[in-house]
Parts: sequence; structure tokens; C-alpha cells
Amino acid sequence: MLTLIILTIVVLFNLPLNCPAAIATHNSEIKNVLVLHASHKGLSWNDRLSNGIESVFSQSQFPVRIFYEYMDTDRIFDNQHVQNLYELYKHKFSIVKFDAAIVTDDRAFQFMLNYHSRLLPGTPVIFCGVNYFASYDLYGQSNFTGIVQTIDIDETLDLVLTLTPKVRNAFVVVDKTPTSIAAIQLFIENMHTYQDRLSFYFNEDMDMRELINTVAELPTDWVVIVVNFIVDKSGQTYSIEQSTQMITQKAKVPVYSFWDSYLGNGIIGGKLISGLGQGKQSAQMVLKVFEGESPSQIDIIRESPNEYMFDYHVLEKFQIDMELLPEDSKIINKPSNIYNEYKTVIWSILIGFVLFIVIIFTLLINIFRRRQAEIIQKKYSNQLEIQNKIDRAILEAKPTEKIANDALKYVRNLFQCRRVSVILFDYEQRYAVVLAVNCDHQTTIGEKTKFPLKNFPVDDLKEGNIIYANDIISITEKSIVDKALIAEKINAYVRIPLMYHGTLIGALTLGHSDFSVFSDEKIETVKQISTSLALAIQATIFVNNILHRERDLKKMSAILIRSQEDERKKISLELHDEFGQALTAMNMSVSLLEKKVISGQLNDHKIIELLHDITGSIHTMADQIRDLSHELRPPMLDVLGLLPALKAHITSFQKRTGISVQLMAEQCEAKLPPEIEINLFRIIQEALHNVVKHASSSEVAISLQRYHNNIHLTITDNGKGFHIPDAHSIENTMGIGILGMQKRSTNLGGNFNIYSTVNIGTRIVVELPLNE
Repeated sequence: MLTLIILTIVVLFNLPLNCPAAIATHNSEIKNVLVLHASHKGLSWNDRLSNGIESVFSQSQFPVRIFYEYMDTDRIFDNQHVQNLYELYKHKFSIVKFDAAIVTDDRAFQFMLNYHSRLLPGTPVIFCGVNYFASYDLYGQSNFTGIVQTIDIDETLDLVLTLTPKVRNAFVVVDKTPTSIAAIQLFIENMHTYQDRLSFYFNEDMDMRELINTVAELPTDWVVIVVNFIVDKSGQTYSIEQSTQMITQKAKVPVYSFWDSYLGNGIIGGKLISGLGQGKQSAQMVLKVFEGESPSQIDIIRESPNEYMFDYHVLEKFQIDMELLPEDSKIINKPSNIYNEYKTVIWSILIGFVLFIVIIFTLLINIFRRRQAEIIQKKYSNQLEIQNKIDRAILEAKPTEKIANDALKYVRNLFQCRRVSVILFDYEQRYAVVLAVNCDHQTTIGEKTKFPLKNFPVDDLKEGNIIYANDIISITEKSIVDKALIAEKINAYVRIPLMYHGTLIGALTLGHSDFSVFSDEKIETVKQISTSLALAIQATIFVNNILHRERDLKKMSAILIRSQEDERKKISLELHDEFGQALTAMNMSVSLLEKKVISGQLNDHKIIELLHDITGSIHTMADQIRDLSHELRPPMLDVLGLLPALKAHITSFQKRTGISVQLMAEQCEAKLPPEIEINLFRIIQEALHNVVKHASSSEVAISLQRYHNNIHLTITDNGKGFHIPDAHSIENTMGIGILGMQKRSTNLGGNFNIYSTVNIGTRIVVELPLNE
């Protein structure tokens, strides 16, 4: 009863002083208006058009009765369906006489063009939402006028580049509906304008799952532009709200569109076609007809009423500066001034304030519940805050240690524990290293501290199990880490695995003197944080690897130039020192022979001796030319293949250096693709060169195996070894050779790895795919 009284007071205070709908003349004849929608009932686009139509008619001087029909051609469209609609409407429209008709979208427009004379002869027709329109469509049709729907592609794309300037790629979502086809044509006409700023990619024929998975994987320099996706390749239909929400929920990048019916479903907005605006304009045209104008006298509106519209929540989500929005923009979901918006309601409530005393007790209960909710909200808010920090750190390419330290600060505050740390596992080197630590005391286990991997329960952690230790002192077999924690008066710890796509990369360890602080609820929160942290660490490592590769490419460019110059210098010296001297000696011998012959001072023995000297010089020069050509490109490799060329090279290498080389080859007798053979030969040649120059080894073992569709090469020496990072400098000639071998391997889609231990030796492992 009290509620009914309150509502009555509110309604009385909010009643308008006049009602325009009631102004209509009572004696006016009721006008029957048909609204023919091309799509199905319930589509938000149709609803907006209908709302616009109704808002105009409700304020007009003519009493209007609206008849809605839905063709459902967005879900069913074939000749039989069109024929069935014609037969149905032929019967229905014969019963009611319409004073005007409004048709929405292309298929309803085309349907009415084809059947107007049979279904509604003489009835004025107003069209709206039409993409495909040409003036000749109305040839012989004097009773048609309306609004052509235009997509503002340029304005929306300019807006994309203004609001999200780092974007370089646009993923355009379309289906096979006429709306999408018309939009694709407009994109093609406008793409050249943005060729240096945006690249456009249209989705292939996909089902919804394929589409949202593709959208979910788009990098940060992409945006999504939704044209239409209400029917997928399997024939499954979706409402605009359904498809848009499914896309925006998966997208990690901003989503734009061209229709206001998509707004409020996760898109940022854009220069949007207003269904409400088109509905109003089409209804206003109908009123002009009711006032006596002929449709042929009413100009066709060729620019639809498009507006800049945006969703406040989505702008906030992507941290877009609202100062960049156009001045006439409309923003939905924007917080408003409550008093100005609800002034009448507030005064009504004040007048009836005494009536609300009875519900104070209920409000107190709600306050208590709200406080409980705020506690829960704060917990999740803190959790989201740290996850957002981690996400921002990834986007800002912050160092791994910085990301980890930010997360540890939050975790330690959550548990009020004495120590938290992130430890990463290096399976190749078999050790664990402390990446970051946050504690309330001096620690001996600081950042970059290393421990043998055996000190951690790696197998249990790989299974995703959380390791609990409620009393470290009672552990019988204490590890080095356990003893260090006891020294710092840490009596209990929890170790949470850091997993990335099912792979264990490390652990998040929480230490305290009291195990009771580790509640299940808090542990669950930290588990979620550890998932984000593992992703952040792996992403940062990935970025660092990319940067490292970029530096290697720069090194390789410098190396290539220097190598070319060194090779040219070497060939030049060979030609000058060896061939030049040999040719000079031959020239002197020939000149001497000529003089002696002319003067008659030579006998046969002297001639033969001089000719023998000349022949020897020629043979020497030929050998030198052969050695030089073999070094540049061994002809045996092209004629006989890899194995014979390797054996010949190894034999020559052993004679020249005295180093023993063992070659083991399995399943490698057949010739391999030329690019595989020459690169394997060069890798082995470079490795042997490094052995002589740097390794001081006495034995080298080369294993070449072919299995399945791969070639596996291993080169092992017993030399003095080296520290691998020291070799990766442009000044280090050994580093030049390593980078060259690595580049040859990766250019062929293979893998290159090098392992070395000081005073033990070096092992090179190369694996190349064979594309038969």
C-alpha cells in the first residue's frame, strides 16, 4: 500500500502539462500506415526504425494506425520465400486500405518495387535503410521517395586513426548479406586513401567460433570494424546484439561499426547510421504526403542522418581521451548530474519523505549487505588492479623484473607475509634463478641468486600442484633453499607453479613465520595472479628474444659487409702474390727463351730446361687457381653431392692441421636439395675453421643423420670451450662464425643450437627440414 501511494505521488508530479498525442483532431480520419521490415521481428535495427516512426506519428495532427510486417529475409531468402510472402500479403492487404507504406532496407524496397502495382496500387511508398539505390530504380514509379542509407567510411576511419593512432591494421567483419556487400564495395573504393596508414583485411567465410577466435588473437596494432555478421557460413543466424557481444567480449582491441544498433554491445562507436533518425525522417515524409504533397515532389534524401556516437564505458576501457571526440558527439552510458536529470522525481520524493520512514529498517539491512559486497568488490578490485598493472607492463614492454616486483608487492600486502619471490627454472643449465624478491628483512636469497634445480620439486610443480610447507624445521631432508629460509626465520611457505600453456617456467613462493596466514581464499587469488604473471614473464621474454634477433640482424649486416671486404682482399692478395709472381716468372722465362732462340745460343737441352721451368710455373698456377676455386665453391659438391665433398674437405683438413676428424653419416647417401647441401657444407666448413682458430682441440666428431623428413647435424670437439655470451659480439671473430651458421640454419626454417663448457669442449646441433 505504501509503495502504491509513493508511486502515485511520483506519477502525479511527473505528468506533462499537455499531451501532444491528444491534440489530434477527433474528427480526423484515421490513417493506416504499413511498415514493412525486411528483417525479422526483434532485430534492434528494426526496433530503432519503428521507435523513430512512432515518435513522429505520436506528435502529429493525424491519428495514425501502424501495421507492422516482418519479411524475415535476413534468415530466409529464396524465390519460394518471396513468392510465399507475395501470396500472404496479397490476401492481407486486400482487407485493409493503406494510406501510405514505409519499407525498410534493400530487400523490402526491391520487393515493393516488384509487387507495388499488385499489392498496393496507388499507395505512396517511403523507403529507408536502402544501400543499393540508383535513380533508374524508380523509372515509371511516381509514388516512391525516401532515404538512401550512406555509410561514412572516411569519417569513421579518420576517427579510428585519431582515437587510436598506433593502429596500422583493420579487420573488417562482414557476412554475405546485401548490407555487407554494399559496405565492401565502399571499402574498396576508399582503401587507396589509407594505403600508407591502414591495411584492411576482410574475414573469410567463417562460422561464429572461427570468427571470434580470429578476433581474440589480433595484436594491439589492430582494430575491428563490424559491418554485419548475422549469418555465418553454417547458416546459423544471430541477432545484432548477440553477434556484436560475442565479438567484443573476445576482442582485446577496439571495435568500431557504422550502425547505432551495435552501440551498447561493446563497440566504441563511430560515425553511425541512426535507425532512429531514419525512422523519424521517413515518418515526416509520410506526414507531408498526408498534407497533400505527391511523393514525386518530395526530394529523395541521399545522405542518411548519421551521427558521431560512442559508448562511455568502452572509451574508458581502452583509455581513449574524450577530448579527441568530435564536438557534436553523443555519448551513451555517460555518468550524468543526477539532480538535473531527476529534479522532479527528487522533489516528489522529498514531499513524500515522511512515507519512507517506515522503510528505514529495510535500508539499514541493504546498507549492511552493500558493505559486505564492497568488501568482496574491493578484493576483486585489488586483484583486477594488479592484473591490469601486469597487462599494462606487457604493453609498455617493461622489464621482467619490474613486472614481477609490482606483482610481489601486491601479493605481500594481501597476505602480510614476510617474504615473496619469483623463481625461474632453466632446464638446459639445470639451475633455478631468483627473478624478483620482496621481503621485510635483509636476505641472502636476493635477485639473480642461483640454485641447482634439484632443490625444487619440479615434477610436482609441473603437474600444477601447489607445494605447502607448514613447518620447514621439521623437514628431514632440507634443501639449500630450506636452510636459507630457516636462517631468515621463515618457518612456512607456499610455492605456486608459474605455468604458461601447460609448461612450468618457474614458481611464486610465499614465506612467513605463521602458516595460518595462507588461507584457501587468498591462495586462490594468488593462483589467478600467478597465471597472469607467467603470461607476462613469457611475453616479456618473447619480446626480448625479438629485440635480440634484431640486434643479431644488425650484427649480421655489419659482418656481411666486412666478410665481403675480407674475401675480396684475400682474392686480391692471392691474385697479386701467387698468380702475379707466377705470370712474371713465366714471362721472364719466355723472353729469355725468345732471345736465346733468336741469337742461336740455345741447344736442345737448354730449350727443354727452359720449357720445363715454364711448364712447372703453369702447373703451380693451375693448382693455386684450383685451390682458390675449391675454397669459393667446391665443384665436387655440385657433381657428386654432399658426402663426397665433405670427405674430400675433411681429408684435406686433416692433412693441413693434423686434427683427427670422424665423419658418421646415416641415410645420407642420396643427393639432397642444393640449398641444403651447400649450407650444410658451409656450416661444417665454418665449424672446422673455428676449431683450428679457437678451440685448440685434437679430435672432432661430425654426425650427419637423415630421419623422417629432417637432416640432423652434430659437430663435437674436445677443445678448450668458451662462455657463449662472450662470443656474441661483433668484434669477436668466433661470434661472426656462430652468427653466420645460425643465420644459414634459420633461413632454411631450421634450428641452430650451440653448447659449450670451458675446458671440456663445444657441441653444435643443427636440424633442417627437408621439403621433398
